[in-house]
Amino acid sequence: MAVGSCATGYYCAYSGYNLSGSKLSFSACNTTQSTGALSVVRSLANARSSGYVQGKNSSGTVLATVSAGGSLAYASTSITKLTCVS
Repeated sequence: MAVGSCATGYYCAYSGYNLSGSKLSFSACNTTQSTGALSVVRSLANARSSGYVQGKNSSGTVLATVSAGGSLAYASTSITKLTCVS
């Protein structure tokens, strides 16, 4: 099931709050993806059917966790990478 504009099976980072602005979409899980293509991350969505996505800073500290089918309207702007865990 899609979460906002994040398509089913993907997890997404947005440059704006409430899943707005520019978007990065990823489908690969059990890996870490950089959000460097966005100037800043302000919200997250997880449209996968299972598992969770962690938003981390450059040191690897977990700043946010989004469960399957969920979203985070106001994320820490220190997030620089996303890790999907199945």
